[in-house]
Amino acid sequence: MSWQHKRKFLQTAGESTAKAISRSKDLFIEAKSPERIPQSNKLNIDQPPNSRRQLNKWRGEIDSQAFWNLFHKESPKMIDSRYKQYLDELELARVEILGGKTYEGTISNITSSTANRFNEAFASNDEKDPIPPIALNIFLKELYGIKMPTSTITLFRSIKKILNPHKKSFENLIDCLEDQDNYESQAIKILKKIIVLD
Repeated sequence: MSWQHKRKFLQTAGESTAKAISRSKDLFIEAKSPERIPQSNKLNIDQPPNSRRQLNKWRGEIDSQAFWNLFHKESPKMIDSRYKQYLDELELARVEILGGKTYEGTISNITSSTANRFNEAFASNDEKDPIPPIALNIFLKELYGIKMPTSTITLFRSIKKILNPHKKSFENLIDCLEDQDNYESQAIKILKKIIVLD
């Protein structure tokens, strides 16, 4: 079977897997590029990649959205909108870690997707933003024990030095992964310490 022909089967399999993982029969699936932060009850699935080397990344984007629908609940808490991107990334890290614990086979997919997003963010990052939001996602996953690709570790080194003094706070955050409300409260406290707002 040619790779082009196999891509059609991958698309169908991706949709079925997402519904199974999220445990949602009513998941609305749309054929478009996924957003960085998923939406509840919705899944955006891009066309399968032209190269097998990009397959884990593609699968990771699907897994990430499925885990968001499985483990995330909408929060009524009010937060400064300038913190929202950072909080969203920490919440995404939470659901992806929980998803990896539940479905161990997805860890390499999630890692590939996260690394790709970070590398893209790093390449386009403005020097005025020393800590891009996705860096918090990477930092939490590394502390949890999820290994990133060497290329990402190298790029992340300078940002990690900024975050290391807050390592204990992030470790405490890991202790409450199962409790979204407590996790969110702790995350907001961390953000107020490390993110300087104009």
